[in-house]
Amino acid sequence: MNFYENRQHKDALYYFGLICSIPHPSGHEKQLAETLKALAEKKGFAAKMDSAGNLRIDRPAAKGLENAPRIILQGHLDMVCTKNADVEHDFMKDPICLILDGDFGLRERIFVALRPERAPASLLHMLRCWV
Repeated sequence: MNFYENRQHKDALYYFGLICSIPHPSGHEKQLAETLKALAEKKGFAAKMDSAGNLRIDRPAAKGLENAPRIILQGHLDMVCTKNADVEHDFMKDPICLILDGDFGLRERIFVALRPERAPASLLHMLRCWV
């Protein structure tokens, strides 16, 4: 079980864990995109995915800001497939196992680079918080 499943609050770390639990190497992001689309639609947001797999989620403006200029936040869903040489891991089917290290620290148990997952996790958290 990934640590995110037991988090009380759906914060950025929750979404980071959710994203890491779904394998999504470059060229194979469809399952993650469909999961995020369903999550957005469950929250009442309009979500569209094009034939290339690009996902767009529209969130209504906050009350009183309906006429303000729109902003666009962007991130990519593919994962950098990097691991330590002594670790067996199939990026096509194995989730990334994360360990919460103390109250705030997060350490990647076996992987060197997880930075790309931070963008969509942060965007999902912002969508949730700013409704």
